[in-house]
Amino acid sequence: MEWVKGRSLKDTIAHEGALPWRRAADVATELLEALVHLHGLGIVHRDVKPGNILAGKSGSIKLADFGLAKGEDLGASLTQTGATLGTPGYMAPEVIRGKEATSVSDLYSVGVVLFEMLTGLLPYRGTTALEIASRQLADPPPLHLLKKHDVPAWLVRIVARLLERDPGDRFPSAKAALEALTKRSAGFAVARRWRVRAAVAAAVVCAAAGAREILQEAYRLAPASWRPLLQDPAR
Repeated sequence: MEWVKGRSLKDTIAHEGALPWRRAADVATELLEALVHLHGLGIVHRDVKPGNILAGKSGSIKLADFGLAKGEDLGASLTQTGATLGTPGYMAPEVIRGKEATSVSDLYSVGVVLFEMLTGLLPYRGTTALEIASRQLADPPPLHLLKKHDVPAWLVRIVARLLERDPGDRFPSAKAALEALTKRSAGFAVARRWRVRAAVAAAVVCAAAGAREILQEAYRLAPASWRPLLQDPAR
């Protein structure tokens, strides 16, 4: 198997805490790209979490640990015999209830990972797995914590949709989630470039206006004998 010379996203969050939202969005983009490929093969990961997301030295993201992965079109599985597979806090509500994990169950886990990157915290916490699961099934996600970290509203909406309790209310596929994330990220980047250009243009105009005022004052104060040698800046 490939050796990834880096550290896991779990270690990164433990060392750095909440990540800048642009960096978190980039990681989520690569994670969704991996799931688009995986789901396209008919495979559900079933254990998407920071400990299974590795960052190489180049910064590229690798989704690891397929110990719980299964074919989405397979019949019987352990979850149908009463065993719940996954990690507390990252499992989708339907999986907690004992239903079979699907590709949109992975998307819920992506929402948890994205929330954790943006805040440094899990959306649902507790001292036991049962307490965490109970809160996932009963409480709405604490989206106000995202706003405290200055996460843009469009990204908050994406996290909220990924964390929908009902699978039918989430994005229908990893591809749809990826398109929503990349479209908004690209739109924000374009808007930001235009704001920067506008600011630069405004600074140039202000500088030019200031220079003209200085030249006008110099012309006014210059001796009358010098003025024929100078160009009147007012013209």
